[in-house]
Amino acid sequence: MALDKNLKPLYEVIPADPDAPPPNAAWGALTQYNSRREFRDAQVQPTDIYDPAGFERRLFEATKLYEGKEPEDQIFPYWNLWLGTDVAGEAATLQTNIQNYVAQSSLEFVTGKKNVDSDEDWASYLEGLNGLGLQRYLQIQQQAYDAQ
Repeated sequence: MALDKNLKPLYEVIPADPDAPPPNAAWGALTQYNSRREFRDAQVQPTDIYDPAGFERRLFEATKLYEGKEPEDQIFPYWNLWLGTDVAGEAATLQTNIQNYVAQSSLEFVTGKKNVDSDEDWASYLEGLNGLGLQRYLQIQQQAYDAQ
């Protein structure tokens, strides 16, 4: 049965040969990009949610209990965005630089190297974010969101 009982089951996992090396083991990182909802929901899953093999269905059913209760004004679904190949590399570089800067700056604020109550330190922090291309990063993310 498909994960979503309203869909035709289209995809079933082929059990791996326990004596052979895993085929296509390097594809794992691409799963998050290629596993669209249509694909995931049409995957064949066991029906017993209490059996370890039925864990995915159990999660699916539990998640459905919360549908429609998300505070949409506070959620930006970055995890569902598909960035085109023309901007994916740029976005990845910007994201890495911004995340590293935020982590480093957080440490400086927590340890007292920078004062969180100082307008000058805060303005410097914001200037650093903008200098790393924050506006461009947000533009890329917004365009991907609008496209979806």
